[in-house]
Amino acid sequence: CSFMDHLPMLAWIKDEQGKYVYGNRCLLEVQGLSHDALLGKTDYELFSADIAATLADHDREVLHNNCPKFFSEEAPACG
Repeated sequence: CSFMDHLPMLAWIKDEQGKYVYGNRCLLEVQGLSHDALLGKTDYELFSADIAATLADHDREVLHNNCPKFFSEEAPACG
């Protein structure tokens, strides 16, 4: 995933349960998190309920359609 660390945007990978398994350098910097603090967390542990619900809806759509999709999402920094 080292190429993702050089993207000029936030990027992440979650498992099928919605838990973060990877976050790129930009995501970690914007959210003020360490890699260890992100791993295994869900959106509901990192964001308000309304933001987490939107993110979870997008995750379900991707899993249901079994193909990647680009979403423009806004979320305030954690912490």
